[in-house]
Amino acid sequence: MKTPEKKNGKSNGRNGSRGTPPTKLQTELLEMPAWVPQSMEPGSVFLLRNRSELRAEHGPHGFWAVLACPQCGTLGLITEPQYRGEHSVMCGSPHCSCHFLIHDHSRLEYLPNH
Repeated sequence: MKTPEKKNGKSNGRNGSRGTPPTKLQTELLEMPAWVPQSMEPGSVFLLRNRSELRAEHGPHGFWAVLACPQCGTLGLITEPQYRGEHSVMCGSPHCSCHFLIHDHSRLEYLPNH
């Protein structure tokens, strides 16, 4: 996974800003090393630190990570099967219809909207 590139302490802006669709759709996830919601750009993912406890308590369908929609930047929770590419992810924003799969914990495959 890539990490967000920064110049002079600021995001490079190549993915657009939150709430504004990027000009080019993100093709790879950007793993965030720390939970800083305002730094998450479209396609950023933060793996929850207590994933093991969540799996033990809720099974494989417990939440696994926070993901910023690669199209609009809306934050949402995803499960382990979604992160592994076994189930698709849909943006939770009422204004976005982004639908995709995650491959190899890093690559995004966009799916047609139904």
